[in-house]
Amino acid sequence: MIATRIYVPRDAAARSVGADQTARAIAFEAERRNISIELVRNGSRGMLWREPLVEVVTAAGRVAYGPVTADDVPGLFEANFHHGRAHPLAHGRTDELPYLKNQERLTFARVGVTDPRSLADYLGHDGYRGLAAALQLEPAAIVDSVTASGLRGRGGCQHFRPASSGRRCWARRPAKSTSCATPMRAIRGRFPTGW
Repeated sequence: MIATRIYVPRDAAARSVGADQTARAIAFEAERRNISIELVRNGSRGMLWREPLVEVVTAAGRVAYGPVTADDVPGLFEANFHHGRAHPLAHGRTDELPYLKNQERLTFARVGVTDPRSLADYLGHDGYRGLAAALQLEPAAIVDSVTASGLRGRGGCQHFRPASSGRRCWARRPAKSTSCATPMRAIRGRFPTGW
């Protein structure tokens, strides 16, 4: 028997409204009914008003239910939600929800979609694609590629060229600049939070 994959977010927003209790209730109810499931604790899709947003993998795609409390779980199983069936908390296929349908996710492309602890899931969703491409290049070509891409950011470096230059300190450092390896203790006093 193939286990039904059910996603329940485990990020702070979902947990703050009972996602842990919902996940435990789903596991308990599935075991009580002798239903084989694979419970995956993923990240939130960002629809915080629907958390905990539970998703069930079906042949037609992932189906969203939410917000799902622990008290809702027996009724969901009665309605065969683990097969993607109709229920008042059902919202249809997750990727067809208006909030998500027209988004182009970059930084958070995999959040909510994959099991964050599964390397196979990561690889199945283009994980390590950048690393694989970089391994085909010589070190100087990697630096040239990053420089040409326009990427910039702080990345732990404490001294920067002016923001208008768009370059990090390692890309072009003045001859008499302070090293990027300035100890954190030397700069902590500059910030009111004392981080």
